[in-house]
Amino acid sequence: MGNSARRESPDFVAIGHVTIDITPTPAHPEGERRYGGAAAYAALTAASMGLNAAVLTSARSDYPFAEILPGVTAINVESPNTTTFQNLYQAGNRKQWLAARGGDIARSDVPDSWNSVPIVVICPLARELPAGARSWFSRSTTSTGLVLQGFFRHWDEYGIVTVQPELPTTGGSRVALAIASHNEIDPHQARAWTSVAEVVVRTRGPEGAELYTARDTGNIATPPVDEIDPTGAGDVWAAAYLIRLRETGDIDAAARFASAAASLSVTGVGLSGIPARKDVEEIVALRW
Repeated sequence: MGNSARRESPDFVAIGHVTIDITPTPAHPEGERRYGGAAAYAALTAASMGLNAAVLTSARSDYPFAEILPGVTAINVESPNTTTFQNLYQAGNRKQWLAARGGDIARSDVPDSWNSVPIVVICPLARELPAGARSWFSRSTTSTGLVLQGFFRHWDEYGIVTVQPELPTTGGSRVALAIASHNEIDPHQARAWTSVAEVVVRTRGPEGAELYTARDTGNIATPPVDEIDPTGAGDVWAAAYLIRLRETGDIDAAARFASAAASLSVTGVGLSGIPARKDVEEIVALRW
């Protein structure tokens, strides 16, 4: 277990690798070391919204969970490695190398006390979770979201990462949300994912997001902000959407709330950009 503040019955669970990200910056052209991972962004978003949040991950035993995930329960399937990415951003596009990978995460690693958790985000980064992970929680009691990027990542013997979109497997539970960026899936692939998700979101950065359901397609605008770091915005979007959907049952209201949260998240560096709920609500009230 990575965090001694473990609570038995969280309100929100994120499952996937935490990471070390090495990214060149003007101050550190050789690469600045930052902590992150989709599970970290999602769980910290939930904690900032007042939920009892937890992560299930796999990393080295020395990963600084208490520092990186304050107030979040962390259960760690210990691995010899922590997933480590080297990133290079050019003209808004990211080139990525996988330098190290944490271990796989199995259904048996999920505590029994989590079986009826209200909200779950399945958010692999390096294929550490099987496609069937969407069925690990009961649809009658749990709102499940899929962050698709980690199911799509492949890498060669040099660690060079490519994205190869996959269509959903048949069978298994239907989920509340599946989300990917416009660089990861095209509109046809997004539409295909509506076979397993009630809402599929294709994020487009400052251009907003496209929402797909089995019957309709819509768009959600993004409030204008000064972007500093886009990392994790889709993970924040997913967490905020599921939280607000659980509260209201309204897809459009949840999407606007999520768009506001994601836009605020890019105004800070890394995990420091996670917004407070009151700030998100202020943006939503502006009705941009």
